[in-house]
Amino acid sequence: MRILAASLLTIVMFISTVEAGEMITVNGANGEKFNAYIAGPANAGAGALILHDWFGLTDFTKESVDRLGQQGLRAMAVDLFNGLSAETHDQAGVLAGKLEADYAQSATLAGLSSLKAGQIPVAVIGYSMGGRTALRTAAQHPDLIKAAALIYAGGYDGTDDKSLAAAGPILSITGSADEWAYSEQAILEKRLLTVDRNLESYVYPGAVHAFAQPLFNEGKTYDKVATQAMRDVLDSFLKRHLGIAM
Repeated sequence: MRILAASLLTIVMFISTVEAGEMITVNGANGEKFNAYIAGPANAGAGALILHDWFGLTDFTKESVDRLGQQGLRAMAVDLFNGLSAETHDQAGVLAGKLEADYAQSATLAGLSSLKAGQIPVAVIGYSMGGRTALRTAAQHPDLIKAAALIYAGGYDGTDDKSLAAAGPILSITGSADEWAYSEQAILEKRLLTVDRNLESYVYPGAVHAFAQPLFNEGKTYDKVATQAMRDVLDSFLKRHLGIAM
């Protein structure tokens, strides 16, 4: 895989023209209201929807949205925890345990609608816990989601093979020392092959689970180099499948 990196000049030019990130409310199909963080040009030709990890809509997630917005995408993260977030694993486990799959998908669809998915190409990006909903929604709504990126994620058993065959391009990124996500990636790759599909996968040597999230393991396993490599691979994937320059 050839990894592409944006030049500092390009990044500075985007910063000067991109709207600052802000919290908004997005509306669901049945009248539900969901919090969301959005950044990037309002008239962008493509979008990206981020589904956060079990810590919630934290600074890490907002920075991820800002980074994509600075590259010209209309980027958004929907809040799956209704205003709550965690700083410890115990707190995160409680929040994640209360999240219902249908609620997460409703929030995802609300975010996609706000990004005008279907009118412009939109990718969904799921980190850890968010990957399950990202894949499920991408498989069930290929008309709305152009591509899906799964970052050290898993729990894909809720998406059937027939639906997987209909999904757009799928990228999976994990670390070789992440036993859960690494094994989930291998299982997903085999399932996709049974329906004549390929998984675009990337494994960073030695990286553990949630290597990009500073809150995970109190920051002890945060890997700056692996995080940058993940972002480079993700940017290349988005550029190719959303059909825009980043």
